[in-house]
Amino acid sequence: MVELIPRQVLFGNPERISPRISPDGTQLAWIAPSDGVLNVWVAPAGTGQGEGINWSAARVVTDDSDRGIRMFAWAHDGRHLLYLQDTGGDENWRLHDVDLATMQRRDLTPFDNVQTQLIAGEKKFPTEILVGMNRDNPQLHDVYRLDLTTGELTKEVENPGFVGCAPGSRRSPMAASCSWSAAAAARSGGRCCPSTRRTR
Repeated sequence: MVELIPRQVLFGNPERISPRISPDGTQLAWIAPSDGVLNVWVAPAGTGQGEGINWSAARVVTDDSDRGIRMFAWAHDGRHLLYLQDTGGDENWRLHDVDLATMQRRDLTPFDNVQTQLIAGEKKFPTEILVGMNRDNPQLHDVYRLDLTTGELTKEVENPGFVGCAPGSRRSPMAASCSWSAAAAARSGGRCCPSTRRTR
């Protein structure tokens, strides 16, 4: 009889997943269990020839004790780690961060029944990111600029019903450039709808 694969192997937590190097190349972050719950870890990365990851200096930098963290990203300032987390599987994702210099953790989008999406960052604006939130209409995510230094949120683009957003323009690389959806085109009589672009 063929030996069955243990359930823990198939459905248990991985040892390490999602490795990501910091923007300056000096740190490695990844997801791994801490007390049985997936959290984000950070370790120094070698800066000299032949040096690797200093695993002995690895530390867990988030403190989730419930469902675990499965999505995270570096901010371009190399200081803030961003991660998404919901409550009890409700998929109302909130964006959190941890300041690696102070270990301060924040809920950057502390709104009930709102889903947050991390859209993009830009290295020319290392302390700013673009996020999408459906605060005004549950079916549509508007685009907000988030200042990681102050935590201030500024609405950049109100979503009238388009597919998605891509950051960037020659005038302002962190501006949101969004194209209309087929549904919006249909409502306008099938005409080709122009892209929406707003800058500061």
